[in-house]
Amino acid sequence: IVYENPELGYAVLNKPSGLPLHPTKSNHFENVAHLYQDAKNIHPKKNKIHASIAPHVTETEKEGLVLVSTKHEFHSYISNSTMTPTKVYRCLVCVNDDDTLDQMERFQQTNATIVHFENPRSAAPKKFFRHKPKNHHHGGDKDDSDKWLKCEMKITRVGDVALRAAYVKCGKQSNAKDPEIALAHRLWGPHQKIPEKGAKYVMDIDVELITKEWRPHQLRGQLAALGCPIVGDEIYGGGVCETGGHRHTWNRVAVQCCQLDFVEPEWSTSDEGKKMLVPSKDSKECHFRLESAWWTQYLLDYNMHLKQPTAY
Repeated sequence: IVYENPELGYAVLNKPSGLPLHPTKSNHFENVAHLYQDAKNIHPKKNKIHASIAPHVTETEKEGLVLVSTKHEFHSYISNSTMTPTKVYRCLVCVNDDDTLDQMERFQQTNATIVHFENPRSAAPKKFFRHKPKNHHHGGDKDDSDKWLKCEMKITRVGDVALRAAYVKCGKQSNAKDPEIALAHRLWGPHQKIPEKGAKYVMDIDVELITKEWRPHQLRGQLAALGCPIVGDEIYGGGVCETGGHRHTWNRVAVQCCQLDFVEPEWSTSDEGKKMLVPSKDSKECHFRLESAWWTQYLLDYNMHLKQPTAY
């Protein structure tokens, strides 16, 4: 639990990777809504827990900040299209060449809006194109090129002052003293289920999704279309990040909702006498930020090894 406001009826949680938001037919208990409800002893019939994730659905593989509503008034308020939170995602991406590194930096420096068009009917991995295809048929006779979904995002941070990108050596090398080999082993595991097209670098970036409406696989697909698949995102070419403990293993993806911003509401009464939440008069901005992800320590260790003098 990062923050709670019982008066207004919301909480901000730090969700781990692999945990779904809502119950499913095969999973009634191991999900964010049920676990929070159980931890706070909230009666499900009196106060239904909503994982208010608008405008973007948080996939099970993603970790990070989640906005949860404990009162239906807050859920109604935050679900309004004009009140949807702004989300920023921290991602560790694979990069194969210096030109792509430079391109990502230019996107950040120029504050460029990156636009792709998604084929909504395609199976995963979904197709993303920089220009809307013309006279395209999704398997039928009718031209439905107007049905392509527009996806927009911005790169808001690329690396940091200390480390622009980390060089990795993928393969079967076993020299643990080599920081490039050690980093690759820590990311993709001892079996080296490396990215489909390999990886010369990994780069830590922040991405803001501009599109207000939900787009399936938008973050993953747009980055892959730029030649920068997310580390661990197997279907988009990022390899497999296998981890484990207590005799269990699971896969994880290097993407985290690291920042959440929204206008905090205040109570008001409608003309009909109904209590409701409306934007605060001073437009108080709520800002939440996570400063590290599961791969952050790997990059810090890599950078520390680079600074150590080499013994000859």
